[in-house]
Amino acid sequence: MSFLRRFALPATLLAGLSGAFVATGPASADTDTANVVVEVSVARNILSTSDWSALAVQVRNTGTSPAESVTLTFTQPAGLRTAGMESLSDWTCDSAAVMTCAHVGPFAPGASDRVVYNTVDVDGAPEGSVLEVSASATTTTPESSTTDDAASQLIKIVPDGLVTGHLWNDLNADGIRQPNEPAPGIGVSIDSQDDEDHYGFSNSFGIGYRETVASKHYKITTTLNHYDWRFTTPNVGSDDTDSDLVLVSENKYDRIGASPVFEVTPDAPVQVDVGVVAVYRPAAITPASVPAGTAAATVRVSGGLFTSYLDVKLTRAGFDAIPGVISKIAADNTSMDITFPLAHAAAGAWTLNLDRQFGPHAEVPFIVAAPALRLGKAPSISGTLAVGFTVKAVPGTWTPVATSYSYVWAANGLPIRGATGATMTIPADALGKRLTVLVTAARSGYTSATAPSASSAVVAKGKAPKATKLPAITGTVQVGRTVRAAAGTWSPKADSYRYEWRLNGKLIRGVTGATLKLTSSMRNKKLTVTVIARKTGYADGNATSAAVNVR
Repeated sequence: MSFLRRFALPATLLAGLSGAFVATGPASADTDTANVVVEVSVARNILSTSDWSALAVQVRNTGTSPAESVTLTFTQPAGLRTAGMESLSDWTCDSAAVMTCAHVGPFAPGASDRVVYNTVDVDGAPEGSVLEVSASATTTTPESSTTDDAASQLIKIVPDGLVTGHLWNDLNADGIRQPNEPAPGIGVSIDSQDDEDHYGFSNSFGIGYRETVASKHYKITTTLNHYDWRFTTPNVGSDDTDSDLVLVSENKYDRIGASPVFEVTPDAPVQVDVGVVAVYRPAAITPASVPAGTAAATVRVSGGLFTSYLDVKLTRAGFDAIPGVISKIAADNTSMDITFPLAHAAAGAWTLNLDRQFGPHAEVPFIVAAPALRLGKAPSISGTLAVGFTVKAVPGTWTPVATSYSYVWAANGLPIRGATGATMTIPADALGKRLTVLVTAARSGYTSATAPSASSAVVAKGKAPKATKLPAITGTVQVGRTVRAAAGTWSPKADSYRYEWRLNGKLIRGVTGATLKLTSSMRNKKLTVTVIARKTGYADGNATSAAVNVR
């Protein structure tokens, strides 16, 4: 729940729809002359049909001579009803619809009087209307200028809109509002960015707020005056559960937060949420994880202002709380050591709680880690280190004995895609590189542990492909005809072939293709073809066909 409150406003206020003072013309001054200047200001000049404002008229003599018989005429437009007014003893004013005020005696040089100050309520002015507040002054004394004897301001009547939101104490500082997180008890302001409109409310009675305001631009601000409070991280997750304020300034005692500027319209409510970490929250905990079974585990929390009056404990749903003992507090109170007995603590996620009666509360994640497997003998690699051969990971020895292993193979330190088994067939792109295998050992109730093997020797080329069916010469072996080499069948399958043709065992130079045209010089000679089988990462294989006689 909240309450709405009107705030006192300064006498010299913004004018026009922008809220800045506007006079009807520039002032000038001559020696020994009067110069009467009129200023009209409107505190809130964008109003709803049920709204209020304050109208003021300031009269000044900027000349060097007194102004005689100064009379002010003030016009308050229809649609505004006077709720209260103030007057000065040296001005006499009537109560006519168009008010006239006369200064008593000469108006001295340098004098400045707020002649009119009316608080008004909107009364009958429809939405969309623009009301003009105006004033003018006259004097019987000659003036250096009359262009600033009159001034006016405009008031715009607009529909109502709605601003809603939540204010919450983000106990776990995750930036997300949860159902169990309470209201922080802070004051919040809705500040117009178009005039001097200002709504203030406190959150002493609930977590939500709902304010009806005139349609214009606003931002929400709040000040935290607790040294250990701060604004939570904004814009985390859904707009329905995150915070919209960011820290804009701070000093030793206060932190000020503000939302982005937003526009209120009658079309839909605007939601602006404020999350505050109103807790005694450390910035760090070291170590953040301690092995289960540790008889006395000491952790250090830092980043706050700590006191021996804090109550500290570890909590976890379904388990008894583990109380801690504050063993040391730094001289400047910015860190604190706490000792916990963890000999029988269950492994898993716990929460370190710090509480002070009638004071702040902190929750910090803490892990009681399962005991880790311990490495004895390091993993190793067995098998032939050549492309195409299968190597095996020897997982090493662990205490206690691991019940399962996982593997990641690498060549020159870079993981080999898809190589995650206990064995691996060495791929061609590992040629010339050194292999390692990273073994992760696991056992129920223990934290998994990982260890690498030593680097292997350099991977050599694989064995040359072998012909399981010899090459052959096909076609009519006769002068003038073209014969072709059948490459045969190879294991492993070759990527490409090269051919060497021979006559009576002598290489025919310049012919490396699969075909050969027979010439007369080849007649009555023995023809063979040797096929060289090539495969990436392997040595070259070769095989020769049976000889045929060229006719």
